[in-house]
Amino acid sequence: MKKIILTIIYILTLSGCGLEQGSYLVGWWNGDIPTKLSDKEEKIWDICREKTKYLPKNTEEEKEKADMELNNCLHEKGFWD
Repeated sequence: MKKIILTIIYILTLSGCGLEQGSYLVGWWNGDIPTKLSDKEEKIWDICREKTKYLPKNTEEEKEKADMELNNCLHEKGFWD
């Protein structure tokens, strides 16, 4: 019985090793299923991404500031409306 349990744990551990953090299966498992953006949302996303992609992101503070700029742009353009 102990060998069967160890074998199951071993198989489950190895089966999860090949999954990347951003893979569809990991997103599905975490309840974050990606959805297709509408044409309007995709256009807004592209505009805001282009606007903020050259902001520095070397430190945590700079990353937070760049993310806030992106979120502000998305909000101003009506991405979540």
